[in-house]
Amino acid sequence: MAQLGISAERYCIADPNACLLKLRQFGEVVAQHLAAVHGLQASTDTKQADLLAEFRRRQLVDGEVISMLHMLRTQGNAGVHSPSIDARDAGSALRIARQVGIWFHRAFRSPGADFKPGPFIAPTNLSYIDVARRQADEVQRLQADLQAARDAAAAEQAQRLQAEAAAAAQTQERQLWEQLAQAEEAERKRLEAEFDRELKAILESPQAAAGKPAAAVSQAIQQATRLIDLDEAETRAIIDRQLRDAGWEVDSNTLRYARGTRPEAGRNLAIAEWPTASGPADYLLFCGMVAVGVVEAKKFSTDVSAVVGQAERYSLGLQALDDGAAPAPGDWDRQKLGAFPGWPALTATVTGATHYRVPFIFASNGRPFHRQFEQRSGVWFRDVRQVTHHARALADWYTPDGLLKLLAQDLPTAEQMLKAEPHGYLNLRDYQIAAVQAVESAIAAGQRACLVAMATGTGKTRTVIGLIYRLLKAKRFQRVLFLVDRSALGEQAQNAFKDARLEQNKRFTEIYDLKELADITPDSATRVHVATVQGMARRLFGGQPGDMPVDRYDCIIIDEAHRGYILDREMGEGELQFRDEADYISAYRRVLDQFDAFKVALTATPAQHTTQIFGLPVYTYTYQEAVVDGWLVDHLPPIRLRTLLSQNGIHFDSGETVTLLNTLGSEAEQVLPDEVDYDIDHFNRLVITEHFNQVVCGELARQLDPLAEEKTLVFCANDQHADLVVRLLTQALAAEHGELNDKTVLKITGRSDKPDQLIRLFKNEALPKVAVTVDLLTTGIDVPRISNLVFLRRVRSRILYEQMLGRATRLCPEIGKEHFRIFDAVDLYAALAPVNTMRPVVQQAATPLPQLMLELQDPAAAGTIVGENPRTRQPVTHADEVRAQLVVRLRNLLRRAQRLAPQRPVLQAALSELALLTGQDAQALAASLKDLPLASMQALVQAHGAQLAGLLGHTEPTAGVDMVVSHHPDELLGVEHGWGAYTRPDDYLSAFQRFINDNVNRIAALQIVLTRPRDLTAEHLRSLMVELAQHQFTEAHVRTAWAQARQEDVAATLIGYIRQLALGSPLVPFSTRVDKAVARLLASRAWSTPQRKWLDRIATTLKDKVVVDEATFSQGAYVAHGGFRAIDTVFNGQGREVLAELEDAVWSDAA
Repeated sequence: MAQLGISAERYCIADPNACLLKLRQFGEVVAQHLAAVHGLQASTDTKQADLLAEFRRRQLVDGEVISMLHMLRTQGNAGVHSPSIDARDAGSALRIARQVGIWFHRAFRSPGADFKPGPFIAPTNLSYIDVARRQADEVQRLQADLQAARDAAAAEQAQRLQAEAAAAAQTQERQLWEQLAQAEEAERKRLEAEFDRELKAILESPQAAAGKPAAAVSQAIQQATRLIDLDEAETRAIIDRQLRDAGWEVDSNTLRYARGTRPEAGRNLAIAEWPTASGPADYLLFCGMVAVGVVEAKKFSTDVSAVVGQAERYSLGLQALDDGAAPAPGDWDRQKLGAFPGWPALTATVTGATHYRVPFIFASNGRPFHRQFEQRSGVWFRDVRQVTHHARALADWYTPDGLLKLLAQDLPTAEQMLKAEPHGYLNLRDYQIAAVQAVESAIAAGQRACLVAMATGTGKTRTVIGLIYRLLKAKRFQRVLFLVDRSALGEQAQNAFKDARLEQNKRFTEIYDLKELADITPDSATRVHVATVQGMARRLFGGQPGDMPVDRYDCIIIDEAHRGYILDREMGEGELQFRDEADYISAYRRVLDQFDAFKVALTATPAQHTTQIFGLPVYTYTYQEAVVDGWLVDHLPPIRLRTLLSQNGIHFDSGETVTLLNTLGSEAEQVLPDEVDYDIDHFNRLVITEHFNQVVCGELARQLDPLAEEKTLVFCANDQHADLVVRLLTQALAAEHGELNDKTVLKITGRSDKPDQLIRLFKNEALPKVAVTVDLLTTGIDVPRISNLVFLRRVRSRILYEQMLGRATRLCPEIGKEHFRIFDAVDLYAALAPVNTMRPVVQQAATPLPQLMLELQDPAAAGTIVGENPRTRQPVTHADEVRAQLVVRLRNLLRRAQRLAPQRPVLQAALSELALLTGQDAQALAASLKDLPLASMQALVQAHGAQLAGLLGHTEPTAGVDMVVSHHPDELLGVEHGWGAYTRPDDYLSAFQRFINDNVNRIAALQIVLTRPRDLTAEHLRSLMVELAQHQFTEAHVRTAWAQARQEDVAATLIGYIRQLALGSPLVPFSTRVDKAVARLLASRAWSTPQRKWLDRIATTLKDKVVVDEATFSQGAYVAHGGFRAIDTVFNGQGREVLAELEDAVWSDAA
């Protein structure tokens, strides 16, 4: 590595192209070493661009280092292919290479805190020809002084001496270069051999075998990165490359105003040092003859957000030049600066100028964007055309085309169009229109992101298609990225776009161009692009700089944005290609950060991290509201399947021999040293109990009808469990119903063959009737025929649980679906019923345990004050914070290890060893941690950190878990509905009665139902049903409880049940009440034929809606018949009185 740097410096002036080639090789050697340290299998044939992309994807090295290595790579390529390279180009690259070398030395050679690299010393000209010429000139000068006293012969002799000296110098130089070439070739071979030996040694080390660097190496890399400090010239070289990658012609050395560079039609130039009234701008960006941007470049360590004002000053100070080269800043018809004054500043400025002459302001210090250091990184950007537009950090530079499109955009006009644009042609429901309006209001308010929470099955995709159409039509945005987290959801969204009909009954795809999942890059005409997070991450991290410009999309729709339950998944399930939730969220967030776009996140179940990214919901439409409004179906009380084993658990005695089946496939027997008990939460996870599953599947076979049109979804613990359930349920159904098609029950998990095709079969075809899954069908998959959910696994996350329930909530009138059933064999419904927080139950700390241990022992941590203890007012150091984290992490680890040890002999041995070393068993050690002072914790970590960290590998759920095989017999004890906190249906009805009596004076709608039902409006009824649903009192639950407690099933409506329980009114089917009320009304007086027809229509609507009021007749078919006005006319101006009389008759006990 050092030899390559020396060679590059030697060639810098004499042969700049060779210098850049050597520096590219220098960067490649650095990258190869990094790959080896991180356990990446990279050879000398691996492309540098691919290696750097992998570093970026895995976040193994910070962006600053990757950016410098990319510059050495691209400059090296230019050195090979471009004849116009000069010493200035080589010098700039040499400065960057030196910074990489300093970083590498600090990261891998530990030079110590006193290491001072010193200033950069530019190489001097080492050409021997020039030396010889200077010497010859000196000889000539001396001889010329003597020439006056010498004759012509002496002059001839002097000339001959000069020629001989030049020839000798040339011969000497040729010999010297030949010697250098031979020496360099020998050195190159030696270095390659040495590098190969080092690389092989690193790859064979345990550290590389683990696939990740040791915590100490990782910390050293981070520390070295923090010490990178490029000066302004080096930073300009980095910014030049970044601008070039974004499509600008740029070279701070040659494309300068002082060197005569001026804007030209057809060229996108970044001209350096452009003069303004406030001093020279570092760059002025031109698209043709139009100045579109001002750039302020600062050194690497500068807080870049603070210098945006300096770039604004240059925009204010731009003046017309005598040569007429200055452009008009936005008026396309006039090309002189004086023709358009610019954009008003509206407030006093430091220069006294009143108008900005260039619309877009940029500031950068060359650092890649880091959200953790937002003020000091990224490209800061401001659009000065809008006084309310605030500067913000971007991940990269705008392209010329992106700035031209932004310049042409008229946001005030677009927002006025949105306000004036009607909603009728969207064919959306009222709540969907409200969601669209809420998002548009957030956009108008200047928000950069918003969250919409709508219950599963309420048409989020259809809503957002309407939103996208309006935004595109108004030209508020140019191109939308529709982002999903798996291809099945993407295909579903694509089909929705193709089916959605809008204005003039045209489909969306007939109006705007749509790119699909298989399309990597959108065309210029593309308005919507559907893609997965994983696909975008691959393109972002695996592509070249500039492949994904920040202006490619200006609006992003994120479907199913929750992702708060991944730790409940079986690892490897579905399309999840990232290792854990932290990796997923990191990639997810980096994809979102890449684009300067407004983000709209859609979810049914907001997670904590969702609100951290997008804020609190701007609009919420709950499941209870959707059920009340009739857009989703309710579920009956869950049917609990109680078995002997689920009630009593599984017990193994001490000394009993058990079979252990490893998840990796091996089988062994073990004698248990102690008693072991498993409860229902462990079933099918830690203990395989075929008898339990057999009993449950037998009862399911009696409850399910495989010949009916409805479908069933079964949730299992893992893929192995799913295979078992498919076999047992198929056998049980065949025994109960006779021989069935082999495809009646089918496993659909991420490990199935072609899972996306199986999902389509489940949705669109008659078979399979029953899908057995783990997680693949929990999110976003729309199968309206699902009428039964079966829970055979316990989950710990509210979000995953609600996503599971959401699979069956959709309407399906073609099969007469009025509700769905829940079969609960693990008592999951009761376990999660009280959970109502947005915080995921299962969380994973981001900092690795070995990293925390390393930081605790770092002397600098104890001297770094990070805050103050509010109680003691004593300073809190970083070491104190780390100690607190370690107390929690180690305590949880020890307790988890103690719990799992009986099933894992290796873990039991590790705990025994730790007990011998510390003198405490795991329980005692865990309890003592909170009382350890900082020094004692440091001593514990130093002495036993390796053993403690080693427990991690034995407690991981994917580390080849041994599952105990249970042969305990099981039997069905009962099938009963679950009533939440209530044991029996009578208890549930009594609680409902108490709620009515206790709240009749608090809930206005409830009082109206009991005292003045004729005054009840549809909105009253809706609010009452939502209020009751929030307390677990729904019509489906109340009706089922009444049927079980009284042995009669009466379709009396919720109002009927309320009046019965509170007033003792007879419980009569509601349709019977309506028919009798209409009969009484018709018999009360003479009615005309039109009036009788209207009474029949109203009665039909009343049976469906339960309440009719004036608002009822402004919807649906009534609008075509003239609405309430027509009814009032038919009844001679007595329409309201007739409706009130009908309502009285319905709820009269005589009815």
